[in-house]
Amino acid sequence: MLMMSFIQLFSLFTFLNSILIINGLTSVDIYNPCKRQPALGIESGTIPNTAFFASSFVEGREPYTARLNARFAWRPAYMEADQYLFIDLGARYYVTGVSTQGRRAAKEYVTIYNIMYSDNGHNWFYYTNEDKIIVNFIGNKNDNGIVRHNFSDPFIARFVRFNPRQWNNFISMRVEIYGCPFTTSSFTFDGQTISYYDAT
Repeated sequence: MLMMSFIQLFSLFTFLNSILIINGLTSVDIYNPCKRQPALGIESGTIPNTAFFASSFVEGREPYTARLNARFAWRPAYMEADQYLFIDLGARYYVTGVSTQGRRAAKEYVTIYNIMYSDNGHNWFYYTNEDKIIVNFIGNKNDNGIVRHNFSDPFIARFVRFNPRQWNNFISMRVEIYGCPFTTSSFTFDGQTISYYDAT
């Protein structure tokens, strides 16, 4: 019985080349899920202004100004480490990386930040390493350069949050998020949930 189950499972992996075992709603470990890792639409404007949220902002530096390569940048009203910017992607995505910039020609940029993610915008999870330690991402060294991080362990989420921890002069951020759409069909196999995705 166990041998048959193993053969069936192996066949599913071979046939679909995109099988994963889900133990939770927001974090999974899957093999080569995205054929490409395109930007998800912050810079291009595909993601609308109404999808940007922040802990606070000053006039003219609203959350939606945080688009990569935009003229302005998001800036919170308070220079404190509990400030944040988050984006509603509109659907669940397999998120593979992020990029950041500071505010152009202003010497304002974030040097260290954390990433959080959520399925509902209320329950948030820190991006951690294999030892479950929160990852401090190295941000920018100037106000206009782009720094990209590709996640060693991508995650599935609808909402992605940037938490600035250290900065130069003022917190200012422009961002992009990378990944691919995540859609699943699932069924029960030996007591575990098996799902396959459609990644393009």
